[in-house]
Amino acid sequence: MKLKKTILNGQTVYIEVSESEESGDTVEVISIPKIDVAAINKAANALRHGHHQDKDDDEDEDEEKHLSAKTKKLLRMLPFLDEEDIHALMDKILASDKAVEGLDIGAIMPFLEEEDCDRLFLRSLETGGEVTMNIVPFVSESCLGTVIDAYIGGKYPNLDVDELYPFLDSTSLKKLLQHELSKE
Repeated sequence: MKLKKTILNGQTVYIEVSESEESGDTVEVISIPKIDVAAINKAANALRHGHHQDKDDDEDEDEEKHLSAKTKKLLRMLPFLDEEDIHALMDKILASDKAVEGLDIGAIMPFLEEEDCDRLFLRSLETGGEVTMNIVPFVSESCLGTVIDAYIGGKYPNLDVDELYPFLDSTSLKKLLQHELSKE
């Protein structure tokens, strides 16, 4: 394929020329990928007007639809609160204060200190509440190790430790393996 360098609307473009038209500035090209100009223009317009969404954005929007109004409001404030205020909020959550009733705890986990995440996780285990997997990634390895030791000792018989495997350190995993192997 032979191309001829041409200026079109102030931009340099290369136009395919037949062999009979060859003259002057030609460049041989092995292959040119086909560009879907319509798709590029559509994406550019969407970005320009703030309508661009990718798969992750769609998932985030689906999650946000299921959050309570109180949680949504809190999520907009959390990045601007200092550690002391967030810690006070955590104390209210742990005390089951009516003011924080209905908050989606998993949504606020990224803003909590590791110590508060550990306290929340341990409280949910102690009260027999369901430990949701959106809490576990924020819990410290030492706290998870303590929980595994207690589980092996029979303290949390209803805990689904299979869900914890990706978050455990090698020592805790080895302890669990030995525990499982020692069962009859």
